[in-house]
Amino acid sequence: DQYKNLQARLKLAVTTQEEFNRADAALFEIAQRNRAPLAETVTLYARLAPSVQALGRSQADVLAATDAIGQAVSLSGASSEAAAGALLQLGQAFASGQLRGEEFNSVIEQTPRLAQAIADGMGVPLGSLRALAQEGKITSA
Repeated sequence: DQYKNLQARLKLAVTTQEEFNRADAALFEIAQRNRAPLAETVTLYARLAPSVQALGRSQADVLAATDAIGQAVSLSGASSEAAAGALLQLGQAFASGQLRGEEFNSVIEQTPRLAQAIADGMGVPLGSLRALAQEGKITSA
């Protein structure tokens, strides 16, 4: 039942059967390689896809972002429960368009390597992320 639910969630994030097949196989591989729960990996992809595609990016870009986030979570050394929680919170942040509040706290506390990657990507020191999150400046873009 859980796998059917994941497939349904994934189907909502793609437009063709070919995209579904590609994403299904790639997400399984990403979850295995990063030792991340498949459910949270699929959920993250499904929540990332609309934001990334709205920026004019491709499915390959969404998969690459999902993989990079999974790697950062894995490098943080978080337990599987902490990783699942952080991925869920990050997915919710992407769905809303901003990383702030409870989602931000979860990411920075449970997956510090991911927080560092966000800071590096924004070109700011890690210590300034909290203020940027409070100002709503950590966005999907």
